[in-house]
Amino acid sequence: MLFTQGFVKPCARMLREALERVDLDEQEIFTHSFKQTVLSAMSDVGVPLRTTFNKLVAL
Repeated sequence: MLFTQGFVKPCARMLREALERVDLDEQEIFTHSFKQTVLSAMSDVGVPLRTTFNKLVAL
């Protein structure tokens, strides 16, 4: 599995802290926003569509 709940929560905390440091509104940027980026990057480097889809479903 690409992301697990135990991984997402610390990432959300790190993102929130980083946004506070650069004075950006955390209500407009979410860890969920990065899901599409990760899946697009997987596709760009040739990860099979089925694998990419399975990772999406797991999220």
